[in-house]
Amino acid sequence: MLPLRHLHRGYSRLYQGLTGPSSSGNIIMRGLSSASTSTFGTNTNNSVGVYLGEVPLYADFKMIDIDQLEVLQGPQGTLYGLGTLAGAVRYMPHRPDLNKWSADMTSKVFGESHSDSPGGEVTGTFNIPIIKDHVAFRTVLGYYNDPGFMDYNYTLKTPGVSSPQAGTGTFGTSGQQAENYNRRRDLNYDHTFTTRNQLLVQVNPNIKAYLTYMHQETKTGGRQANGAGVMGTSEYESPWRYAEPSDRTTDLFSGEFFFNLFHFAQLVNTTAYTHQTVDYTEDNTDLLIDLDYGYQEYPKFSSYAKNHYKYTQFNEELRLVSTHKGPVN
Repeated sequence: MLPLRHLHRGYSRLYQGLTGPSSSGNIIMRGLSSASTSTFGTNTNNSVGVYLGEVPLYADFKMIDIDQLEVLQGPQGTLYGLGTLAGAVRYMPHRPDLNKWSADMTSKVFGESHSDSPGGEVTGTFNIPIIKDHVAFRTVLGYYNDPGFMDYNYTLKTPGVSSPQAGTGTFGTSGQQAENYNRRRDLNYDHTFTTRNQLLVQVNPNIKAYLTYMHQETKTGGRQANGAGVMGTSEYESPWRYAEPSDRTTDLFSGEFFFNLFHFAQLVNTTAYTHQTVDYTEDNTDLLIDLDYGYQEYPKFSSYAKNHYKYTQFNEELRLVSTHKGPVN
């Protein structure tokens, strides 16, 4: 069972040029990114294609019950389209079993460097044959508690009253900090619930379809970034004056249809619809002050923005591939 973030921690060692940080789902291949940044987790404009079977993914879905992992480096536009300039990563899931009941549960507890809290994961996989040799259902569920390690030590106690910069270009003395700021630890935590549900309908070995519904909800308390030492902040310390929570909800509906044509070719049709909603808060106090618009002349100035985004992707692919070994294919 391989969550997407574990690609970076474990399997990325096996593939030269493949890397990325934990928790955000940001895959970097050959120096190019899948475009998912910090904790906001959308892959809407990507250079690395991420697939589950034949279905493209536009969000950081946790990968449970995976049979095989494929990493295709270099441009893959011929088979996978424009969004694979750096390459493609394909997760091949275990498919529903038409003849065997099964259930599998796993759980673990772990520690995170520079975090005060333990983390944990609970996952379950259930396979249910419905009509022998013809219909089966497989569902996976998971809950992930990834502890944070970035501290927001300078969130304002009372916006508009507390000073966002107690000293000139600094956060002031320890006494001034105690007067103006709250210290909030480990805010870049990641709490995720995910589920994938797949129905296999097989007319016969040459005609079958996989119908899939995936749903995921992720809540984070802050960004996985440290502000590059703004006003003397440390490596695991964020300088922002407001907490920056994020809520992401993603739903994916897909159908994969396979037709074997007289032992000379296979016709594959893939249809997928993805809908994402992202709500997050973003501190822009330092940005507006640094732009020198005069904001810094106002006493106790601070600022944040609440953002709401919706993303929708629709994919349709029809592919005919020869399977025979004749002179023409």
